[in-house]
Amino acid sequence: LTDTDYIVLLHFAELVGDMKPGRRVFDVLIDGRQVLGRYDIVARTGGPFRGTVEAVRVAVSGGRMDIELCKSQDAEFVPLINGIELIAQHVVSAR
Repeated sequence: LTDTDYIVLLHFAELVGDMKPGRRVFDVLIDGRQVLGRYDIVARTGGPFRGTVEAVRVAVSGGRMDIELCKSQDAEFVPLINGIELIAQHVVSAR
């Protein structure tokens, strides 16, 4: 990755038809910083098969971005993400 600021779009949709709130809960960390805490897709969207997008601004240095999904201890199911988009906010050319 180019060292610059990015808008990171995290796409979520629960794909298990009988999923209820509280069964899949997780944290999202980017470069070790929690950007979403106790995230519950079904609670956020109102049910399965409904999508949502969360936007987060991230500064990249060192040409790398690490995204982690960490299951909450009380959750039954592992984390789920359906897509990740990176939108560079500005690119400085190397001259």
